[in-house]
Amino acid sequence: MRAEMLRVQALGILGVGLRHAGTARSGPLGASTFGGQRGNPLIEQAVSVLQSQQDMLTNIKLRIRADHHSELARTFMGIQHNLATCYRLLGLQAEALSAKRECYALTLECWGPRHEQTFIVANNLLNSLADGGLYEEVRKLGQELLPVAMSAFGPGHLQTLNTRKNTAHGFMNDPAYCDRAGLIEAEATLADVARKFQRLLGPSHPDTKVAEASAAAARHRVRRLFGGAAP
Repeated sequence: MRAEMLRVQALGILGVGLRHAGTARSGPLGASTFGGQRGNPLIEQAVSVLQSQQDMLTNIKLRIRADHHSELARTFMGIQHNLATCYRLLGLQAEALSAKRECYALTLECWGPRHEQTFIVANNLLNSLADGGLYEEVRKLGQELLPVAMSAFGPGHLQTLNTRKNTAHGFMNDPAYCDRAGLIEAEATLADVARKFQRLLGPSHPDTKVAEASAAAARHRVRRLFGGAAP
């Protein structure tokens, strides 16, 4: 087991190094955007290496599920995250989402629905679903997660706030719920999350800025679609 893990870790270091080298070589424009690295040979090599790393973990993954081994699970989730990032850079949305879904499923098996690690991975999945325009799925999964987060962590916890933010994005962008009342509720949620992020993370933190920008976007959409200002 020890020798296997050392080989797996070495491949992971190589794969991540190739990914970083590929994005650095292309410069800041499109370096981290969806599809911004199409045709980049270093990113493609990174995918190949990380897929080899994933294949080596096939038998180990069975042991993770059998033993709920947290160290192995974290290693596997790291691989899935790195693969998802490379797929996203290459514009392979379906493959990126598949990696994120498998990561979330394994987290649920190993840590259960109330663990903080589960919510970190779940919120990453919600972000990826939103990137893919799957807002109905964002909304449904967010609604499942929210009461669990409130019960497990309370209203002021970072993962509860992230879940509220991501769920509000689902409501804001899902055409089935994109009426004036839904947008106003989403804006109020995002504004509240932004205020709490300011206290918890500081006003200059990226998560605070994202929540503030999202709340502003919801207010703008209310004005554009329905006239007047959101209350």
